[in-house]
Amino acid sequence: MSRGARQALADSHAVRRMGVLQRLLREASCLTHHITANQASYEQTGRVRCGIDQLSFRILRCSRREIDLSVRSPDHREAGAMCVISRGRLSWRNSSGWFPMLKVLGQKLDDGRWFTASAERNKGPILALLERILPRTGLVLEIGSGTGQHVAHFARALPELNWQPSDADASFRESIQSWVRRENLGNVHAPVDLDVCRFPWPAAHADAVLCINMIHVAPWAATEALLTGAKDVLGDGGVLFLYGPYRRFGRHTAPSNEAFDTQLRASDPAWGLRDLEAVVELAATAGFALAEVVAMPANNFSVVLLKRS
Repeated sequence: MSRGARQALADSHAVRRMGVLQRLLREASCLTHHITANQASYEQTGRVRCGIDQLSFRILRCSRREIDLSVRSPDHREAGAMCVISRGRLSWRNSSGWFPMLKVLGQKLDDGRWFTASAERNKGPILALLERILPRTGLVLEIGSGTGQHVAHFARALPELNWQPSDADASFRESIQSWVRRENLGNVHAPVDLDVCRFPWPAAHADAVLCINMIHVAPWAATEALLTGAKDVLGDGGVLFLYGPYRRFGRHTAPSNEAFDTQLRASDPAWGLRDLEAVVELAATAGFALAEVVAMPANNFSVVLLKRS
C-alpha cells in the first residue's frame, strides 16, 4: 500500500481514535479492582484495537485511583509517551510535558514530518479567507503551527508575506522546518519556541496573528494569554485570525461537535469547545473589535478580529 493510501485509510478511522483512548481507559481501569497501591512493581501489557487503530500499552504503576501507562501507537511512534488515568480521567504526558493532541490524532512520516488529515483538508478553505483579510505585505505570526502543513501552504500561496511559525513543542518545530525545506520556501522564518502563556513572546511585532485549532485544546487561561500577547505584537488595525470549532449562543452547532467536546473534556477538564460569543467578549476587553465570523466546512468557524486604535 502506498504512503498516500495509508494516510487516507488512517484518516478514515481518525474519528474513532478517541474511542480507542476511552477503551484503553476502561480496560486499564478495570485492573484497579485487583491491584493495591503498594504493588508498585506490578506490570501488565495489552493492546486496544478499534478498526485499524491500535495502541500498545504497559502499566508502570497502578493504584486504586491512578494508573501510569507507557503507550505507543503506529501513528505517533513516540517512545515513552505516558497516559495518566486519574479518577476516571485520561491525560497524556511525554518527557517534555503534556502530550499534544496532534500527536494522538496525527501521523509521523518516515522523513520526520508530522501530518494530520484535518490540516490537509482545511488548509484550502482557510487560505481562501486569508487571501481576503490579510495585508498584502508584512509579517504574519502563526501561533501553535503544529505540523507545519498550514504555514507551508499559506506561504507558498502568499509569497509577498513573510511568515513566522511557532510552537512550544520541539518535535513540531522540527516538522515545520522539514515542511518548509520540502517546499523550498524563502519567505518563512525558522520556527520559534512560543508558549502563549510565557511572556514576553519571542516576536516583538507582527502585522497579523493566526491561531488555528488551539483554543479548544488548551485551558481558558491560554485564550486570555493569546489575546494579551496578540495585542502586544500587533499594531493598530492588525488582524487576529482564529479558527476552530465553537459553540454558538451556548449550544453546539452539530452532534459531532458535541461528541468531540465530550471527548476533549474527558481527556482534560480544562479543555473543550468554547462559546464563540465569550471569546469575542474577552477579545473586546483586550482591545479587539470583531470584524466578521465566517462559517467554515466541518462545523468550524473563522473569527476575524482587528486591534482597535
